[in-house]
Amino acid sequence: YRLPLIPRAKAVLESALKAGAWGATISGSGSGVIAACPRDTQVAVGTAMFEAFGGAAAGAATFTLRPDMHGAQPRDFGTLRDSMRSP
Repeated sequence: YRLPLIPRAKAVLESALKAGAWGATISGSGSGVIAACPRDTQVAVGTAMFEAFGGAAAGAATFTLRPDMHGAQPRDFGTLRDSMRSP
């Protein structure tokens, strides 16, 4: 239901897929769009999305992120307990 509220979002999602993204979707509360793609297509995907949004004139920006390959890690209970104490 939020897609129509973001100007040009449908075209941005379609452009990401056409440029080689595995998938694309609305991000967060719906003001941004994110795509996942292979590293060798990241420039093409980012450029396609940027242009579909209307470029810099429309306030569009691109960011390249890399996933954390380790995920959440358990911490020592004592360290966790100490970090939760009030100063």
